[in-house]
Amino acid sequence: MCIRDRYTTIEYSVRLVSTALTVEAGISGFYVVITRSLAPIFFTVIGLPISEILKINLVAYSIATLTSAALYRFKNFLISKIKLKLVVFHGLERVVWGLIPFAAAISPTALYVVYAIAITLTVPTAILMNNVLFGSLSEDEVRKLLSRRGVFGSLSSVLGQIVIVVTLALLAHGSKYLYLYLLAMCVGLISTMVLTLASIPSVINVKRLLSSVSSEEVMVKVTNVFLFLTLFLASSAVLGVIWVPYIMRYLRASDYLAASIGLVQTVTAIAASIFWASRSYRTYRYAILSSSLIPIAITLTKVPELHLIIAAVFSFTYTGANFLASFIYAEAVKNIEVDRASVLLTSAGTLSQVLGLGLTYFI
Repeated sequence: MCIRDRYTTIEYSVRLVSTALTVEAGISGFYVVITRSLAPIFFTVIGLPISEILKINLVAYSIATLTSAALYRFKNFLISKIKLKLVVFHGLERVVWGLIPFAAAISPTALYVVYAIAITLTVPTAILMNNVLFGSLSEDEVRKLLSRRGVFGSLSSVLGQIVIVVTLALLAHGSKYLYLYLLAMCVGLISTMVLTLASIPSVINVKRLLSSVSSEEVMVKVTNVFLFLTLFLASSAVLGVIWVPYIMRYLRASDYLAASIGLVQTVTAIAASIFWASRSYRTYRYAILSSSLIPIAITLTKVPELHLIIAAVFSFTYTGANFLASFIYAEAVKNIEVDRASVLLTSAGTLSQVLGLGLTYFI
């Protein structure tokens, strides 16, 4: 095979992977937005106080963080049979999230266990997905793909949020939460089927990157991004858990108005993904600065409807900050072990939850 034909084949393979991952994100957005944004609403409706909601999330994310540490230690698990493991964890994650209403009906202990498993399963899924992203695509291709996944994921998330708001507004019986979780699970499993048909890169491509020599400068950059993400997301973690219960319990907002916060954030994320994809690194400073003011705005705003505006600003700036971290990782991963970068990027999210929720719970 001549060099030109080989290049064309590789380029075609990259396009197939990019297309499959874009479609997967477009379908998964519906599943993710229902399961994640519905959780604090559902927990509030079944009678859990805010302190207990913080506790159940703190337990779940602590286990997920320990799982990240274990995968970082035993990284060989991440570099063989990539596609099989991604499909298995991807599917299991969706099934377990669909079991949450059943667990809540059984006992509080069952809810703790199932919710912890659901959160923990997101760790290997995210790490393996990042391995595919960073291990098979160039920095420019990663930027483009992250933008497309953000846009298509947000589009399907809008549909999911609309389904949540309409269902909560029209149905009065508590079974509406069961319907929503089962629907999300079924749609999520369709995205798993997409992965089974995708041409996921072979383990050889990942190992090629694993053999790269790490430079001290690059590792310092990656570590700094890890610390930044952990601290930044810690604040977002607190908002993600207590914002909705706060406006429902203390501002007397309805469950569908609380769900509308997620809808506004998702719609905003579509435009934000397009806007931030082509910005310079210097511009991202404004996203970080603006995000830091969101908790203050939430505390000072006593009108529930005005929280929808705050949600839009939060979503726009949050997207920018996340893009910054992902782009830096995409740039640095060429010179370090891809599995280490993937674990750090994923564990920043779980560790931030532990830090943010832990401080809030114990204070």
